[in-house]
Amino acid sequence: MLNLPTKSGWMVEWETGKVSKKGVKFTDIYESTSKEKVEAKKEELEKQGFVIKGIYECIF
Repeated sequence: MLNLPTKSGWMVEWETGKVSKKGVKFTDIYESTSKEKVEAKKEELEKQGFVIKGIYECIF
């Protein structure tokens, strides 16, 4: 049986500032069903100096 995702929501992705030995930048994400919470997290991260890669609508 195939299980399909059941919730839709939003995700913000940002660069953590850490870099691998091969030069790849690490990222982290925050997911929520509320777009307002994701936008608030984005603003908080920008104030802390993180580079935001984007805000995406997603299914999880």
